[in-house]
This record gives sequence, structure tokens and C-alpha cells, in this order.
Amino acid sequence: MRVLPRHHRSKTIRRQQRRAEMKPFAWSGVVIALMWTSLACAQPVGAQTLAGPSKPAAVITQPNWVRKPDGDDIVASYPPYAMQKGRNGRAVMKCRVTFDGKLTDCSILAEFPQNMGFGKAALTLSNRFQMSPSAADGQSVDGAEITIPIGWSLNRPSNTTRTFTVGGVPWTSTPTQSELIAALPSAAAGKVDRGLVQLSCDIREFGGLAGCKASSAEPPGLGFEAAALSLSKKFEINLQWRIQFDGPVHITIPIQFAPADSDIWKTHNLGKIDWLQAPDLQTAQAAFPAAAATAGIASGSAVVSCAVADSGALVGCAPESEDPAGLGFGPAVAEVAGHFVMNPWAATGIPAGGAHIRLPMTLTRGDPAPTPATKP
Repeated sequence: MRVLPRHHRSKTIRRQQRRAEMKPFAWSGVVIALMWTSLACAQPVGAQTLAGPSKPAAVITQPNWVRKPDGDDIVASYPPYAMQKGRNGRAVMKCRVTFDGKLTDCSILAEFPQNMGFGKAALTLSNRFQMSPSAADGQSVDGAEITIPIGWSLNRPSNTTRTFTVGGVPWTSTPTQSELIAALPSAAAGKVDRGLVQLSCDIREFGGLAGCKASSAEPPGLGFEAAALSLSKKFEINLQWRIQFDGPVHITIPIQFAPADSDIWKTHNLGKIDWLQAPDLQTAQAAFPAAAATAGIASGSAVVSCAVADSGALVGCAPESEDPAGLGFGPAVAEVAGHFVMNPWAATGIPAGGAHIRLPMTLTRGDPAPTPATKP
């Protein structure tokens, strides 16, 4: 939802645009150099997937609004500091719906720019919403949840469509290896050993995909297109990343299909890894082996092997080798590796979950701290 202030006429506010970016792993005082390779015979790490609630609340996607905030409400809620700085803003809030269609228990899922008050402003507008006790699809709203995007604009928002590929887009949820295997079209069984679909979708303001189409499929005509479309609802984008864009966002997603015994799952080639999270300086410094520090050793390395959970987190990391030996660099590197999280969907069109990777890593005390290279 977006409303332009009706009293803002001739004044033009220059709008600053920011883009979220992943920061490189550079720590002052500790240097980590790493690269990865896939291990054969990768198996899914199902134990790392958190189970959802046994009875999830219904989600309202087609509300019948009886009342919504109008232009005056939006103007009145505009954060003063953001208005002073001439900043547009957006927020996404999630609420529970009462039996009479009012909103309660609202919380902010994302806001942009951060720390300018747009999240708080959205919460103040929650009492201006009310929907019919029955949604457009006949669903009762009592106890259901709804996600609502709200925008504030001092100048007209951009309608320019931004287009992305998978690399660099932070997913919070993607299809798993078992779901890809289960979605393999029956028409393809015994005819081909794999399929590849390029899925073209819009990214909604609250993180899901919409308007998906199979722009290409290899081989065509065996049902891979329909299989890819059926999995589109499994993709969810990081809301804080999505909310920075006030116009349409489009993405092309490669999806590979293969049976359970395919070499695709044995090699689990992830291509270039897109890291979403890295350990902070304090974590890295705390992991430096005390025995090495006592012995006056300033640097050491180790190779660890890790499994990748469905979330992209590295789990079960264990040292394979260390140098120098016996000073604790193996366990230290394994501890640090457990703080890395990669994008759960790889550029090669498969989920990262289920892969195994090897990380050669160096811990160094002292300055300077160059940015480490990540190599396949």
C-alpha cells in the first residue's frame, strides 16, 4: 500500500537510494583465508531443518478491507526525522486478525531505511485497518495472520523494474533436495536423467514470488515447466533486502531436476558461493587458540569439512588437518566455520542444503587484515 501526501505539491525532495550489500570478511587482528570444494556422496542434513508449528495460523491473502489508512493518516504518521531529511520509506508488518476484522499483535518484519522510524510509524497505523470477517475467498479471518506492506513517499516512487539473477539475492527459504526429487515429472522418468528450467518471477513486497513463468525448459515437453511452477511458492526472499526497492523487482531462477541417484546430488556442485553471514571480529578473535598465543605463534591454518544445512548454515564442521599441529588450530577453525551461512539456493540451480564442503582457513593475529578470497 502506498499513498502520496496530498498536501505536498510543488516542493521536490531529492531522493537518496541505497542498496544493501554483503560486507567482505575482513577482521582487524584476525585474518581468515578460505576456499571450498565439494565432497562426493553428499547427503541431506535434514536434522538441521527446524520444524514449524504443528498448527500454523491461516494466512489471509485476499482481504476484504472495510477501512484502510487514507492520505491524511499517512501524512500524520510520517516520521519527522525522515521527513526532515527528505527520505521515502517502507515497512512490512505482520498482524493477527480478530473475529471482527481488526488487527492485533502486530510486529515489524522489515523497514527501510532502518532507524528512521518507519517501522514504528507502521505500527501506529495498524488500528486504521479493518477487514470484513470473511476474506474474498470465503475464509474466516478470526485468528488468521496477514502481512501488510506500507510506503511513505515525499516524491513519486520509482516504477523502474529491477531485474536480478540468483547470485546475490538473499533467500530465507527455498525448495529442498528432497522436494526437488519428489517433483521430478513422471513423464521424464526413464527418458532423461535431468532437467533444467529457467523460472521468471516477480518478487512481491513481502518476500514471496508472483507471476512466475517458465521462460525455458530443457528438455521441453516432459513436465519440467509445471514442476518448477509448483515449487515457486517454496521461495521466500529476505524482506530487509526486498524492501529497499520501491518499484517492481524481477528475478530469473534456474531450477535443476534429477532423480535421487543422480550425479548431481553426489557432486552437489554449488558454483560460486554467495555468503550471507560471516563471523564477527569478536568471534574470530575469541577462537584463536590459547596454546598458540602462549607459544608465540602468530598464524596457523587448518582444513575443516562441513555439511550444509537447508538454511545454508555450515554444520558438523570437523578438522581434517592443521598446521602447526597440536596447538588447537583445527578445533578453532571448525568453531569459526560454524558461523558462516551461505545462500540456500545455488547459482547452479540446486539447493545448498545437503552439500558437503571443505574449508582451508588461516587464522592470523596482528594487522593488517586483508580480505580473504573465496575460490571454488
